[in-house]
Amino acid sequence: MGGVTDPSPVRAAWQRAQARVASGDLPGAREILRAQVRQATIADDPDLLDTRRRLAEVHYGLGDLTGARRELEEAVLAGEPHLGDAHPLMLALRARLGAVTAEIGNRYEARRHFAAVAQHGPAVLGPTHTAVRVAEAYLAGRAPQAAAPGDPPPTWPPPPPRESSGPRSGDGVT
Repeated sequence: MGGVTDPSPVRAAWQRAQARVASGDLPGAREILRAQVRQATIADDPDLLDTRRRLAEVHYGLGDLTGARRELEEAVLAGEPHLGDAHPLMLALRARLGAVTAEIGNRYEARRHFAAVAQHGPAVLGPTHTAVRVAEAYLAGRAPQAAAPGDPPPTWPPPPPRESSGPRSGDGVT
């Protein structure tokens, strides 16, 4: 009966990656999550989509906004036909993609993703959920004070590195 309490291979990989993040080894966490993505056989599996979300957070923590955006976009494209826009995981993906594209400076894409969160989020996540508040603030032209996280524990995602060259636009939006 040991299999009942053992985490799935994907969830075990998440735990290993989170341990790497906690120890400051973001490149190691990235490799663990990339391996899970490469091994996946079902593109719209919620565990794979969440693995891509976690991988995007590691990319973000490494300062690779392009990599974060790519993972989030691929997850949204894979999950949308099967899960739809009103699924909690899809809302988390769109909220994070909205925050990343806003930070990159692509206002059109940010608005598109935040609009889906603002439309479906209040009914699914609740009107006071961080993702909903951030989306509504962005759409209203107010800079959000916090990004739209999914359901990870506080140690996940990793915070972005602080560069001595000054803050990036959107700092504080994680």
